[in-house]
Amino acid sequence: MLQQMSLPNAKKATFDNTCAVIIAGGKNLRMKGRHKLFLTLGGKSLFEHVYSTLSIQVKQTLLNFNDLHPELHTVGIPVINDLPNSDFVGPLAGLVSSLEWLEKQQPHIEWLLSIPSDTPFLPSNLLDRLSQTADQSKAIGCYCMYRNRKHFLTGLWHKSALTPIKEYLSGGQRSVKGLLNQIGAEFVAMDSCLEKQHNNKHLLFFNINTPEDLIKAQELFLGNNKG
Repeated sequence: MLQQMSLPNAKKATFDNTCAVIIAGGKNLRMKGRHKLFLTLGGKSLFEHVYSTLSIQVKQTLLNFNDLHPELHTVGIPVINDLPNSDFVGPLAGLVSSLEWLEKQQPHIEWLLSIPSDTPFLPSNLLDRLSQTADQSKAIGCYCMYRNRKHFLTGLWHKSALTPIKEYLSGGQRSVKGLLNQIGAEFVAMDSCLEKQHNNKHLLFFNINTPEDLIKAQELFLGNNKG
């Protein structure tokens, strides 16, 4: 069993030393095989919604995506596939491949902010809040909770998390929640720390998994932008 880890000497996560990754490596079974990344919501793809929020919080964003898609060339950011010939599956596989890419290509980057591609509405102070908690607790990872629901994959990971994540996966584990528990990750309750100008609090962290979720998101988005 892994020991809880802490980072007494880690630098605080900032715009300059943090990279984000949009995790979109799943099979989209509940969306009947349609790639959620390129679904349209309010005239923009889910990718555009997520990326527009991340681009003001971090210097670089990656995309974890495993399939060929005609729109993939339009994203304009590095695309990271899950590691070939690997038994790692699920979103943690994308996390490992992204951390390994950073280790080789951007060794000065200390933190990785992970976001699932099907969560298009995020607060613009997301990194700031996660960074504050990571800095205060010296935790190797932090994740979000909003309206009593925990969002395990919306989180901040220190680069040193790569080894314990790989050990966890090598032991046959796949659960993001289980990993967070094992490494002693802290959660951040976002309800009370959103900036006052947010007028779409009912949309924040809305997760789109099914066609019905997309319809509901469209209704919420259009209702929020009337007038």
